[in-house]
Amino acid sequence: KNQTVRYIAIQSLCQFLTLSMDKLLTIRSSSSSKSCTNDTDDDIHMYEYMEEYHSLWTDCVTKLNWTMAHDPSYVNRSVVIKSMPIELVMKVSTTMTTMSTSSSTGSSTGIGMMEIMDSLKHSMIETIAERVRDEKVKVRVDALDVLRSVNVAKDLSVEMRCNILRHGLSTRYPATYAAATKMLCCGWMKTMKFNPIALIQLLNPTSSQSNESIAESVARAIISTAGVLGNEFGSKMEIHNTSSSSKGDNMSTFSSPMT
Repeated sequence: KNQTVRYIAIQSLCQFLTLSMDKLLTIRSSSSSKSCTNDTDDDIHMYEYMEEYHSLWTDCVTKLNWTMAHDPSYVNRSVVIKSMPIELVMKVSTTMTTMSTSSSTGSSTGIGMMEIMDSLKHSMIETIAERVRDEKVKVRVDALDVLRSVNVAKDLSVEMRCNILRHGLSTRYPATYAAATKMLCCGWMKTMKFNPIALIQLLNPTSSQSNESIAESVARAIISTAGVLGNEFGSKMEIHNTSSSSKGDNMSTFSSPMT
């Protein structure tokens, strides 16, 4: 019931997930460094390690997801969002996918572990995405920052992407709008190799009027950000041009701000 106790418990659970999954990836790294076409002892060790720990990981993630959604303290909800080792879980999930398709022995175990890690990954991503609707702006911003920093755009369903953007790009809260725009331009656009058309297609805008409206908001946010960056770049070039001209350099190419 005490907020401080819950805070300490959150940190402990996240630390346990981080350390135990780090060890798993260390075992895998050792195995990958050995040139062998069959399963190595390290691969078998990795499967055994996962069989020992996967139920604990599931319990930890379940408790952290619940805390993220229901803890009465917004500070604790924010701490869970920022402390969850989502990138590590994604790496383990990818590793298990690779192993399940390349292993000769223990492949059924590998497939089972892959499904478990994939389930954990999606449950964490979806719970973080839901926090974009949190009653506290700080929690919403933290959720958007995580969704920017990890490569999850393709892991979300169309409905989830649209929900994130519907609430994130609301102009009612400037901090949330800024975080959502940063997520789009610095995170999701990078995932789509900076192709705005490909990004908008992730929203399936032709499926409904609501999705089309969200796609329009996304396009406006991207264009607006590009315009601001262009003006800032142009202003800097104009200042540089003025400074260089006084020294006799020819910088006429950047004599006026870019529009």
